[in-house]
Amino acid sequence: MLNQNFSPDNLKKFLHSRRDQRKLKTQNSFESEQKILTDLSYTVDSRDFKFESITKAQVKSKPIVRIRSIKEILILRKLNDNLKRIYGAKQSNRREITKQVYILLQEINPIYIIRLDIRSFYESINLETVLEPVLEETLLSPTSKKIVKAILNDPSIPTHIPRGLNISSTLTEIYMREFDSAIRSLNGVYYYARYVDDIIIFAYKDIINGSERAIQKALPTGLRTHTKKSKFHPIICRCILNCACNNNCKCRASCTCEPEEKKI
Repeated sequence: MLNQNFSPDNLKKFLHSRRDQRKLKTQNSFESEQKILTDLSYTVDSRDFKFESITKAQVKSKPIVRIRSIKEILILRKLNDNLKRIYGAKQSNRREITKQVYILLQEINPIYIIRLDIRSFYESINLETVLEPVLEETLLSPTSKKIVKAILNDPSIPTHIPRGLNISSTLTEIYMREFDSAIRSLNGVYYYARYVDDIIIFAYKDIINGSERAIQKALPTGLRTHTKKSKFHPIICRCILNCACNNNCKCRASCTCEPEEKKI
């Protein structure tokens, strides 16, 4: 059974480095680590808990939030762990996706590749819309729900999922679960992967005309694909990838079925 408690021992697990340990002591008058974590555990359990160190910032024209207090960072790390374990929410590994795509491109059968990019991903997902069902369900502990409400009520937190919080990527994964499942189940799709807002789909038949509407319809409320960055790549002639002529390629020069790139 998942231990959702914000006990001193559980919070200590999220001190990821010596730098975290030093920051914890320097920000708390060099008290002992055990005392700091014990006091923090009591603070989280208090009825009127709220965040005090969340601030707004701007990076590359994108709004973000920052947390100055390492104690509040530990609280969010534990909350994030609770959410990930309860909902099975895990962000895909970009390196693993790249490896898998490389392997799929070695296959000799014709393939159809769709690349999608979601416009303003974080900024287009309403935070309350994501957290409302989480608060209504009985999966999260009362303390975890109280922390979620404290996030919603903090004046520095925007109405959309904020960049900068370690729970943000987990919340997007929870929000995108139904979409991911819907696209994987489309007729003709044999590989689907999403890393944050970048999506790649492999199909064994031309699905774009029949499935474009289904893809758009499956997107959760508020999300739209970026037309200029979303493309369709049919690869019919496999000699382009696996030329039998090696260096003295004759078929490639005379090939009339070069893949065309279409915008979605």
